[in-house]
Amino acid sequence: MGRVLPSGRRQRRLVAGTWRVLAFALLTAGALSLVGTGLWQSVRQLVQAPPTGTLRVEVSMSGFDPSRLVVPAGRRVQIELVNLDDQNHADGGGWHDFKAPVLGVAEWVAPLGRTTFDLLATRRGTFRFYCDACCGGARDPAMNGAIVVE
Repeated sequence: MGRVLPSGRRQRRLVAGTWRVLAFALLTAGALSLVGTGLWQSVRQLVQAPPTGTLRVEVSMSGFDPSRLVVPAGRRVQIELVNLDDQNHADGGGWHDFKAPVLGVAEWVAPLGRTTFDLLATRRGTFRFYCDACCGGARDPAMNGAIVVE
């Protein structure tokens, strides 16, 4: 016995339904592709973006100068950390560090030295940075600062 084929009307509904499902799938795939491409482009721009400028931050046993940094969200900023203390500094041997754990930063600078590093903050807000190498470390108000991400 042969297969029973659906009636003409039923067959047209099946074909129309199949085309609707196929069209929906194609539109969804296209939309997801565009969204994915857009997200990928945004991520690539963040990773490859050149620094927007250099902020000079001096550190000594007196603290950070400036102690408040304002940076744009999603833009790479270069920070030049300059240590004004020499190796005869009584606490820590003249070394200082710049830590901003929430932003993933932990940089060291030698006595009378300088180091440059990139900062890329993607979240807006105010984030603490500090020196934990000497002078009372993170507990000393002078050895603390804020990074304001706008």
